[in-house]
Amino acid sequence: MDWCITFSRTNKSNYMCRIFQAICLALTLSVALSSCNNEKVDTGSLPEIDFETAYKEPIGPPTMSEFVSRVEYVKLETKPECFVKSMQGITFSKNFIALYEYPSKRIMIFTKEGKYLNDIGRVGQGPGEYNRARSIIISPDEKYVAFMQSGNLVYLYNLGGTFRGSTSGSSELIDAIAFDHDGALVVYQQKLYLPDEGGYMILKYDENLSIVDSLMFHKPDKSALGAMYVQDQLITYEDDLYVRQVFNDTVYKMTTTGMVEPAYIINLGDMKLPSFKPTRQESYLKYLYVVSIHLSDQYFLVHLEGKARNPKPNTGTEEFVWYNRQTMDVVVTHPFYKNDMDGINEHRMAWPVKNGGFWDYVNVVDAKPIVEEGSVKVEDLATPEYYDELKELLAESNIEDNPIIRIFHMK
Repeated sequence: MDWCITFSRTNKSNYMCRIFQAICLALTLSVALSSCNNEKVDTGSLPEIDFETAYKEPIGPPTMSEFVSRVEYVKLETKPECFVKSMQGITFSKNFIALYEYPSKRIMIFTKEGKYLNDIGRVGQGPGEYNRARSIIISPDEKYVAFMQSGNLVYLYNLGGTFRGSTSGSSELIDAIAFDHDGALVVYQQKLYLPDEGGYMILKYDENLSIVDSLMFHKPDKSALGAMYVQDQLITYEDDLYVRQVFNDTVYKMTTTGMVEPAYIINLGDMKLPSFKPTRQESYLKYLYVVSIHLSDQYFLVHLEGKARNPKPNTGTEEFVWYNRQTMDVVVTHPFYKNDMDGINEHRMAWPVKNGGFWDYVNVVDAKPIVEEGSVKVEDLATPEYYDELKELLAESNIEDNPIIRIFHMK
């Protein structure tokens, strides 16, 4: 078994406790974890998400109200110092939104009421400056903002924009970052480029960027350097962190005590990508692979790409699988949804984000005429509540104003 999970902790006062946890963890994982050569694990009574069956009987396009409980609108204030031309990403906490503006590459902080507060750092090549930000996150206590800079660095700032520091550069590539329930910064490192002697895939940092925990020791797997590249997933929802490795059917949950235990089984059947060896085109036309996984209170949402039901030359498909964590029903939908929440834009599903929601934005210049002309059939909406709210926001807006962010909270 080459996927071993061990611990290293710099806090010596917890040394014996961590030793005990490591022993317990080793015993647990000797039964639970599979190796990276696709061996089956003893899944017991774990919930199985049967994608293969659902894929053959898709529904759709569905209405948003089937999966969305409510819509939250944030009308961004418009001032010269915070003009937003386009958004390439947002993340949100209880009270704040961090927005990545393009083409300026600025990271702007707004309140949930839309008031601009400040930028996070600035673009450049100097100390504390960045040239591209990925996977922006806000800490649970709303004190810090972190993001990935280049392939192997994480930058940490105060919410007010002051640079606190960065993780030390290394040869490992970083796939994802998150904050855990204690506020520790969790960095998930790319296993393909670990040192020859092996290394930890998960590192935890405190607010001073000192390493306080190391998990999931792994030997590098150079065989994965083929034509096809599919990432592992680090999945976050509220206080929970989950991990899924490519070619491993099991999704593992990291508990609050630092343990890792099986949580879900993903069944792609014959459509599962067998290895990295097929070319990208062959993989895309013959198999399905997991692009991302997201969680809400009710749903386990999986974004898939690959084999189309009605194959066309050089054409794949994109699917969303909804696993109801309460009823255990599984449905597959296309990425286009009928917006029966506010009726503005029947569009492709917006970008999923953490905290059980996905988002998009409404350009005032595009949406204002739709509302003024009465083009939306209000009687077809699940409720007129959200249409009325958006209509009011648009009536208060000029066509030159910043966009209105919509956050769709999943059930």
